[in-house]
Amino acid sequence: MTTNLRIWHVGNWCINIGQTYVESPFEAPSKDVEVLNYAQPFVDALRAIPLTEVVSQPSWELGIRLAEHRENASDPSLPCQAHLKSSAIRRSYGNAVRQ
Repeated sequence: MTTNLRIWHVGNWCINIGQTYVESPFEAPSKDVEVLNYAQPFVDALRAIPLTEVVSQPSWELGIRLAEHRENASDPSLPCQAHLKSSAIRRSYGNAVRQ
């Protein structure tokens, strides 16, 4: 019997905003905006393990999912209550998660 390993990696992403050009007090466009996953080599190494499924998400997507969960508590595709009550999530999001 083989067991697939499922890993959910959250975090280590950032949005790199390149140079900002201030043209007036009302307009300051940015150039070269990109989303970076600093843990990509780590995620690639995990994906190289046989029978492993890895999902890598930025932390802001977790925050969105937590907000959705509060609105749609009966939706089975959202994280279960046990995940939402984790102390790690409570520390990261403070008042976003209520006991």
